[in-house]
Amino acid sequence: MSVLKTSCFDSLTSESITDRELPRVLPHGVWTKSDGQWEYLHEQALKMVATGYVCSSEAFTWEALLLARDSFSPIDPRIAASIANCAFFHGLNRDEKTAISMYSEAVQIWNACGPWVDTLKIERRARSSIFHLRMETRHWPVYEARQREKLMNLVDRGRAAVIALSKGQQIDLPGYTRWQKEKPTCPSDSRKLLSAALLIFRSRDASNTGLIVAPAQNIRCSTKPLNV
Repeated sequence: MSVLKTSCFDSLTSESITDRELPRVLPHGVWTKSDGQWEYLHEQALKMVATGYVCSSEAFTWEALLLARDSFSPIDPRIAASIANCAFFHGLNRDEKTAISMYSEAVQIWNACGPWVDTLKIERRARSSIFHLRMETRHWPVYEARQREKLMNLVDRGRAAVIALSKGQQIDLPGYTRWQKEKPTCPSDSRKLLSAALLIFRSRDASNTGLIVAPAQNIRCSTKPLNV
């Protein structure tokens, strides 16, 4: 039996989760094995960049893009995040034409992802007191509308980040640092969108990522073909 080792389940169990266990711990229709694997691959890629292994992170990045294209809706913004991260490596190799083309494709997906966002389930989250739980239940339509507004703000954040990268601009706060601070403790639909907005390389220049990078001069990674 295969074992799914992915950090997105850290809050659920300290043990590796097997395929047989997945249906028991994951909300049906909310989180799949592919969701967990995609998140894990991008987390590993950003960790490697943060510790200096820039080119070693490339394999995780391309694997995540292959997984996303095979498993997710064509307008799922996680595909956009994967494309943007692959564009990062073309930028390292001074292949600006390909990098810009990929960033452009990522922006197009962010522009089209509205219907996908509309399908996301809003979770009931009040847990500080019985009073807050009752208020949330009583005023659920208002609460849900506010949460959907926050989701659209995430769309704006993700799209703006990729547009900035396509123009060669650096984003001040590294995505992985912010992800560590804002990452939800449990799998959810909103977590999918948050990961798409934050799990991206924040600069097209490895020496200017705001992260610790091994000697950036003369970095050359073996970028994979674009037919993914």
